[in-house]
Amino acid sequence: MPLVIHPRIGKGLRRVAVLTALACFAGPAAAQAACQAPPTVKAFQAFGDSSDYFLAQNGGFESGTTGWTLSNASVGGGNESNYLHGKSDSHSLKVVAGGKAVTSTICLDTTRTGYRFFARQPGNSVGPNLHVSVRFVGQDGIAHEQQIDTLTGADYRSWAPSRFWAPSVAAQIFQAIGFTANDTASVRLVFAADNTPGPPWQLDDLYIDPYRTG
Repeated sequence: MPLVIHPRIGKGLRRVAVLTALACFAGPAAAQAACQAPPTVKAFQAFGDSSDYFLAQNGGFESGTTGWTLSNASVGGGNESNYLHGKSDSHSLKVVAGGKAVTSTICLDTTRTGYRFFARQPGNSVGPNLHVSVRFVGQDGIAHEQQIDTLTGADYRSWAPSRFWAPSVAAQIFQAIGFTANDTASVRLVFAADNTPGPPWQLDDLYIDPYRTG
């Protein structure tokens, strides 16, 4: 299926460059649409981050994982300890060794390049690292994944927020896809645990920053 690119025309008239679906979620070509600008909250303000964020689709795991693709991963009890999304929340995502969780599609442009989430790897034993990547379709029409972060259990023995995704990574992805600063793409975040023995990872409250520019 072809890659269709539409330029953005001003802030209010952004057009989506529709990436064709990967084999695991292939379907009819998506219609041209503008990136939505959902309501935002300063979700990580308690951690010195005053940026605005919106919750990714099923990013709190309270309503299941519709839109996500899971392998050796599942939703279970135990919410992240700060309850960013709500005090009544009670679930998170568990990713065991060798497991993978892939988000639903996320609209991406050169301003919407920030994300944060909560993670932990409980226990004192050494466990698998967790790699975060962006999945996209390149100019060659093939699905690619570019790693953008690696979490180690020693830094996440208790619930803690992740680091930022550097905007420079988005620029690299746009170059690989063949986009310009005026285009918009549809990508997925991939969370993959190394296939080594040790405690599983827990993930919760995945938020996207639609305004980050640097």
